[in-house]
Amino acid sequence: MTINNSNKLLNRLVISINQQIDFSREMNQKRLSDDEQIRNTMTNLTHDIKTPLAVASGYTQLLEQSATKDQKTKLDRISINLTSIDKYLATMMDFNILNERRINFTPTDTNISELLTNSLLSFYDTFENSQITPVINIAENQYLLTDATLLTRVFQNLFGNVAKYGSKTVYVLLESETKDSVKIILKNRVSDPSIAMKMTTLMDRYKTTKPQTSQGLGLQITSSILKQLNSSISTKWLSSSNEFEVVLNLQSVTRVPDDSLQK
Repeated sequence: MTINNSNKLLNRLVISINQQIDFSREMNQKRLSDDEQIRNTMTNLTHDIKTPLAVASGYTQLLEQSATKDQKTKLDRISINLTSIDKYLATMMDFNILNERRINFTPTDTNISELLTNSLLSFYDTFENSQITPVINIAENQYLLTDATLLTRVFQNLFGNVAKYGSKTVYVLLESETKDSVKIILKNRVSDPSIAMKMTTLMDRYKTTKPQTSQGLGLQITSSILKQLNSSISTKWLSSSNEFEVVLNLQSVTRVPDDSLQK
């Protein structure tokens, strides 16, 4: 910022403004550098932890083969905890990737009906153990141009939440909206209504606040993936029936992500 003026007070003001602009630029550059360092540290830590975690899981499986009944019970608990840690690490890695906008995908002509059905079937034993009965109404052969791998991750995330927090029944509906869009509705009773209401609130706020819980982080990742797939997610707490409803509006991808969304 420059000015041709003999007024000393005005010149001093201009100098002060320029100094503030320079300081703001330096602070912004430092913040970007610090953020990059934090992301790199998170990535390195998760990779460093995954190796000994895999070794520990392998040893646990070996020990279970010759363990007594009492020992097997303890090893099962260890195995469950190791699996939980592995899931949290995967979530951290996904979150880091999405923050950096490095997510890549390859749109293909995908049978959404088949993809949703297969994802649901993969949770059959989990739902059975949790005494959750799926009620399914899936329109056949609904195709969209999208990334099947990323969409599968979305389905698995949502069905995982159903298994963790749901009870009794989960309703799964897939219906055609237009030629290039479908709607999926998941509705289930929840064991703890406060969890469902909290997740709904987190979904409403996630764009402007940093989630402080695993539920919020999972929802943010799911929503970010869907946004890049030209789709969206919304949630609703139905207090009258004690049910949590998730609605996915899926659309065909019209183009490959811009370079600005990738690094």
